[in-house]
Amino acid sequence: MKRLWTILAMVALCLALAGAADVQALTISGPTLSKNLIASHAGLSITALQDVFLTSFVYQNQGQTDTINLYREDGPSLTLIETYSSPSGQTSYLVSGLSWAMEAGYTYRLLQETQSNGKWIEYTSYPTANSDIQVNKAWQRVYGNDYSYTTYWLNFNIGLC
Repeated sequence: MKRLWTILAMVALCLALAGAADVQALTISGPTLSKNLIASHAGLSITALQDVFLTSFVYQNQGQTDTINLYREDGPSLTLIETYSSPSGQTSYLVSGLSWAMEAGYTYRLLQETQSNGKWIEYTSYPTANSDIQVNKAWQRVYGNDYSYTTYWLNFNIGLC
């Protein structure tokens, strides 16, 4: 029930921003995340189909302080675009009031950094998209190696305006 209220709050925030700015508010809600993740540097790969702003996301986690980064994929390397520090003690944390620009045609990774703090669940409906973005797959780093998955959803639900 708490997850539902958090998602509704995110949608309401985007709708309020959309009304004020005359833009469309969109949300991609992933599945309920119930399993504890032991990896760090984990999250989602997202392609911007149009120029958009990431305005909010819900970070499902295990309650530790964490850093959440938005990276742009530039060939084999990642370029840090934005960063956010989440507080401890909230396992379903709504991050709002953002205006993180995502440029059409680029793929981004929204990743949390703290070891053993994320959440996950099995998920096989990739790609998941709306008219502005497409969630391609999940990413995580395990013992220094990066892995991508189209069978899991990790950490985040996403709000755009």
